[in-house]
Amino acid sequence: MSNTDHKRIDLTVRWTQAQPNVAAFIRSIVRNPTDAEDILQDTAYRIAVKFDDYDAARPFIAWCIGIARNCVLEWRRKHARDAALLDAEAIEHIAAGYEQRAPEHSRMSVTLQRCLDKLTDNGRRLLELRYDRNLKPARIAEMLDSTPASISATLYRVREMLRQCVESTHAAEREATP
Repeated sequence: MSNTDHKRIDLTVRWTQAQPNVAAFIRSIVRNPTDAEDILQDTAYRIAVKFDDYDAARPFIAWCIGIARNCVLEWRRKHARDAALLDAEAIEHIAAGYEQRAPEHSRMSVTLQRCLDKLTDNGRRLLELRYDRNLKPARIAEMLDSTPASISATLYRVREMLRQCVESTHAAEREATP
């Protein structure tokens, strides 16, 4: 494999882990989902272009948040007439908060993914229908030939299993750390 291939793989893995946090940062500032998605895409593009400049000694998520902050500030300048926009100082404070919490968010994302991997196919499917596709239990019930009450109860059990898994994983990590 060439050096370029290794860099491409490294960027892909890092971005896959960082993207949910970067998206959350952008959505915390930009309320319009279409604008937020456009900014996220612009951020991803700039990260890919600037990846050779990334210093591996620095947390990747924090570096990405910095690039996203610049994209948000540019978007804000273009939309300066909108009265509901946060000022630049508020955006800086939000970005700093996300950068500080980046390692914790990354660890939590990994834990959640491991817990999701432990779910049954049916549990993962229900979560995908409910949260990725934003379907209500009544609609899911129609699709799966079930009842809304049954879907709601199953979703409750799946969420409870995830909560317990995440909590037990974090408790085990705290005990293992001196």
